Amino acid sequence: DDSESQPLLLLASHPRSYYIIPPHIARPLVVSSHMLLLQAIGALVVCARGAPFIVYGLPLLLFGTYITSVNFWKSPSTHTLWRYADYGMVASSILYGTFVTKTAAPAALHTLWCHGWSVVAALFVANETRFWCKTAKSRRDYVLAVWVHVGAVHFGGNVLVACALVALGGYGPWMHM
Repeated sequence: DDSESQPLLLLASHPRSYYIIPPHIARPLVVSSHMLLLQAIGALVVCARGAPFIVYGLPLLLFGTYITSVNFWKSPSTHTLWRYADYGMVASSILYGTFVTKTAAPAALHTLWCHGWSVVAALFVANETRFWCKTAKSRRDYVLAVWVHVGAVHFGGNVLVACALVALGGYGPWMHM
C-alpha cells in the first residue's frame, strides 16, 4: 500500500507550526491522557482521607497535566503553548512526585518511583530518537511512535502515580516495609 510509505506533513494553524503527528493518528494519546483525570481524583481522595500536607499539591498538578496533555494531543503541533505547557506540567508533576515520595512515603516506594521513571524516560528518549532521526516518515512510523508513547509514558507513568497514591493513602505492600 502506497499510503504506508508516503511521508505525512500537515500544516497546523500557526504559520511556523506543523503537526508532529497528524491528529487522527494521535487519537489514542488523547484518550489515554484521560487517565490523568482519574489520577487527579485519586489524589484528591488520598488528600481528603488525611494524607500529609505535602501531598496536597498533587491533585492540582495532576489535573493541570491532564488539561495540558489532552489539549496538546488533540492537535499535536510544534511551537504551540499547549506543547510547552504540557512539557512543563509533566516535568513539574514528576519532580513534585519525587519530592513527595522521598519525604512522605516508604523508602521502597521512592526507589520504585525513581527506577520506574528512569525506565519511562529511557523508553521516551528511544522512541523520540527513533521518530525524529528518520527524515521520511511513513504512517507506520507515526502509529508506532503513538503506541510506544501510550504504553511507556501514559500507561507506565500512570501505573507509577497509582502506586504512589496507594502508598500515600496508607494502602498496599509498602506500608509493611
